[in-house]
Amino acid sequence: MTGTISNLISKMNKNEEQFNEKVEAINSFMREYSLPQDLKDRILGYYDFMWARHKSFKLGESIINEIPEVLASKIAKHIHHRY
Repeated sequence: MTGTISNLISKMNKNEEQFNEKVEAINSFMREYSLPQDLKDRILGYYDFMWARHKSFKLGESIINEIPEVLASKIAKHIHHRY
């Protein structure tokens, strides 16, 4: 029983660490492309929702490929107009 609880806590800590790494990568991406604050808030809101629901993410997946198409298109539009 103790081993099972220990394993569960270890997995939770690993998932939280992955979430924090993902948020850092997202923030870096948003800074790099100077996304407007309202779009940043929507993107972070999406990841917060997904974390609350699933407690995990696909590692190594591109941010653009993970988020809903409507957000991805807003990012693409912003980047296109910026350059």
